[in-house]
Amino acid sequence: MNLLTELLRQYDRARAYTDSLWQDLTADEVTWRPHEDSSAIGWHLGHQAHVAHFMVRNLTAAEPSQHHDVQPPDLTARRSSSSAAPAA
Repeated sequence: MNLLTELLRQYDRARAYTDSLWQDLTADEVTWRPHEDSSAIGWHLGHQAHVAHFMVRNLTAAEPSQHHDVQPPDLTARRSSSSAAPAA
């Protein structure tokens, strides 16, 4: 099995698991936010779909990026959800 086939298989597996977590929720539960600074589950589902589309598009080259000459920024120094404070 080639790498792309395996990645797509794993993507399908992860998507099925994610769907099993939210499909029984009501619309109110999907859009509920525990705090005004928090994101709703629905936002995270949309973000996951956007990132998945980006990854599949670029891995399969089915829809080449229009910015192929632009290097991606180094985001390692930026704050992530797992870091305690933003980098200077």
